[in-house]
Amino acid sequence: YLIAGVVILVFAAYRAARRLPRRDALATGAAVGLAYVLIELLIQLLTSGVAGTAWPLFLLSCLSKVAAGALGGWLAVRHRPAEADADRA
Repeated sequence: YLIAGVVILVFAAYRAARRLPRRDALATGAAVGLAYVLIELLIQLLTSGVAGTAWPLFLLSCLSKVAAGALGGWLAVRHRPAEADADRA
Protein backbone atom coordinates (compact mmCIF):
# COMPACT_ATOMS: atom_id res chain seq x y z
CA TYR A 1 0.00 0.00 0.00
CA LEU A 2 2.77 2.44 0.89
CA ILE A 3 4.86 1.69 -2.20
CA ALA A 4 1.87 1.82 -4.54
CA GLY A 5 0.81 5.18 -3.11
CA VAL A 6 4.29 6.62 -3.56
CA VAL A 7 4.48 5.50 -7.19
CA ILE A 8 1.01 6.86 -7.95
CA LEU A 9 1.83 10.19 -6.32
CA VAL A 10 5.11 10.60 -8.18
CA PHE A 11 3.22 10.07 -11.44
CA ALA A 12 0.29 12.35 -10.47
CA ALA A 13 2.60 15.15 -9.33
CA TYR A 14 4.68 14.78 -12.49
CA ARG A 15 1.56 15.17 -14.61
CA ALA A 16 0.38 18.18 -12.59
CA ALA A 17 3.73 20.00 -12.69
CA ARG A 18 5.09 19.21 -16.14
CA ARG A 19 3.82 22.35 -17.84
CA LEU A 20 4.51 24.76 -15.01
CA PRO A 21 7.54 27.00 -14.57
CA ARG A 22 10.38 25.52 -12.53
CA ARG A 23 9.68 27.77 -9.57
CA ASP A 24 6.14 26.38 -9.25
CA ALA A 25 6.72 22.72 -10.09
CA LEU A 26 8.13 21.56 -6.75
CA ALA A 27 5.43 23.35 -4.75
CA THR A 28 2.74 21.93 -7.01
CA GLY A 29 4.10 18.43 -6.57
CA ALA A 30 4.17 18.82 -2.80
CA ALA A 31 0.61 20.20 -2.91
CA VAL A 32 -0.52 17.07 -4.75
CA GLY A 33 1.04 14.98 -2.00
CA LEU A 34 -0.53 17.14 0.69
CA ALA A 35 -3.98 16.81 -0.90
CA TYR A 36 -3.57 13.04 -0.87
CA VAL A 37 -2.52 13.14 2.79
CA LEU A 38 -5.58 15.18 3.76
CA ILE A 39 -7.89 12.72 2.02
CA GLU A 40 -6.09 9.79 3.62
CA LEU A 41 -6.32 11.43 7.05
CA LEU A 42 -10.04 11.98 6.67
CA ILE A 43 -10.61 8.37 5.62
CA GLN A 44 -8.43 7.12 8.48
CA LEU A 45 -10.30 9.14 11.09
CA LEU A 46 -13.70 8.13 9.75
CA THR A 47 -12.89 4.43 9.64
CA SER A 48 -10.61 3.88 12.65
CA GLY A 49 -10.96 6.98 14.77
CA VAL A 50 -8.19 8.69 16.70
CA ALA A 51 -7.58 5.82 19.11
CA GLY A 52 -7.44 3.16 16.39
CA THR A 53 -4.68 4.83 14.40
CA ALA A 54 -1.02 3.89 14.66
CA TRP A 55 0.15 7.51 14.50
CA PRO A 56 3.92 7.00 14.06
CA LEU A 57 3.36 4.76 11.04
CA PHE A 58 0.65 7.01 9.70
CA LEU A 59 2.90 10.07 9.96
CA LEU A 60 5.71 8.21 8.20
CA SER A 61 3.29 7.30 5.43
CA CYS A 62 2.15 10.94 5.16
CA LEU A 63 5.71 12.24 4.95
CA SER A 64 6.53 9.74 2.22
CA LYS A 65 3.48 10.87 0.21
CA VAL A 66 4.41 14.56 0.40
CA ALA A 67 8.02 13.72 -0.50
CA ALA A 68 6.80 11.61 -3.43
CA GLY A 69 4.73 14.54 -4.66
CA ALA A 70 7.71 16.88 -4.43
CA LEU A 71 9.84 14.31 -6.27
CA GLY A 72 7.27 14.16 -9.06
CA GLY A 73 7.32 17.95 -9.36
CA TRP A 74 11.10 17.96 -9.51
CA LEU A 75 11.20 15.18 -12.09
CA ALA A 76 8.80 17.13 -14.28
CA VAL A 77 11.24 20.01 -14.74
CA ARG A 78 14.70 18.61 -13.98
CA HIS A 79 15.94 18.65 -17.58
CA ARG A 80 14.19 21.82 -18.66
CA PRO A 81 16.58 24.70 -19.36
CA ALA A 82 16.02 27.89 -17.36
CA GLU A 83 15.38 29.81 -20.59
CA ALA A 84 12.30 27.68 -21.25
CA ASP A 85 10.72 29.05 -18.07
CA ALA A 86 10.89 32.60 -19.41
CA ASP A 87 8.60 31.55 -22.24
CA ARG A 88 6.08 30.00 -19.84
CA ALA A 89 5.82 32.92 -17.38
